[in-house]
Amino acid sequence: MFNISNFLSKFAKLGHGEQAIIEETKVAVQEVLHFSLEGKAIRFANGVVNISAPAVAKSEIFLHKEEILEKLRQKIQKPKILDIK
Repeated sequence: MFNISNFLSKFAKLGHGEQAIIEETKVAVQEVLHFSLEGKAIRFANGVVNISAPAVAKSEIFLHKEEILEKLRQKIQKPKILDIK
């Protein structure tokens, strides 16, 4: 007999979607650097968050990269966020 709880249990392990990671990245940058990014400036693929921003903003992001990554890793365990570029 088909057990629905066994079927649904495999979905319990799914991580955050790309849109949730983008939103959390926006929040983390806002908290650390006190300026906001547009959602379309952020992409996530293969564990890497890619940010398209003006040179000054990108420099600030990279200066505080570890702090931003730490905030993201606290909020999002799956999928694993490896880097910001």
